[in-house]
Amino acid sequence: MAQPRALDFVKIINGDTKTKTYSFAAFTLLVTIVLLIGAIRPTVLTITKINGEIQSKTLINQQLETKIKNLGDLNNQYLGITDDVKNLPLVFPTQGNFSLLMSNVDSIATASGFNLSSISFSSSDKLKTKTLVLKPWDARLTVIGSRANIIKLLSALEAMPMYPTITQVSFASNKDISGQTAFNINMSVYKIDDINFYK
Repeated sequence: MAQPRALDFVKIINGDTKTKTYSFAAFTLLVTIVLLIGAIRPTVLTITKINGEIQSKTLINQQLETKIKNLGDLNNQYLGITDDVKNLPLVFPTQGNFSLLMSNVDSIATASGFNLSSISFSSSDKLKTKTLVLKPWDARLTVIGSRANIIKLLSALEAMPMYPTITQVSFASNKDISGQTAFNINMSVYKIDDINFYK
């Protein structure tokens, strides 16, 4: 069996020019196809890999552009509220410095026709909040004035920027010499426990 094939090859080599030409062309075509496949396949794989990396990096680039845009929007919003942000330590103090609240309470009481007799603060465990940062404190006010103006005073107190909540109001049944009544008002106000919160 092997001998006739060998003879076929020998016939091709020793054969006429036409047979040699066709055989050489077929062999050249076969070698060219093998070489092209061997050369093109890694290039195609590399191109596919590079396309995948380009798509991945394009997605990352889009996400970064979105984040940069969001940061820019937040920065613009922050610039619009910088004055409010500067006042936050007064609105929600870190060390129980309720000076802004006290000055507001005094001016609100006066504007509502009351005299502020006393104000005191203490930590509160009555009111539970869902925030981890803001902690409720009790503020107790004693004001003297007309019963007719008490609703106006309470509404003005709850409208303050510190967001106090009136928890209890009590008053004396008897009036003083000038016909004024003493009111005890309990409010919940908020402070921040972390001293370094604003740093």
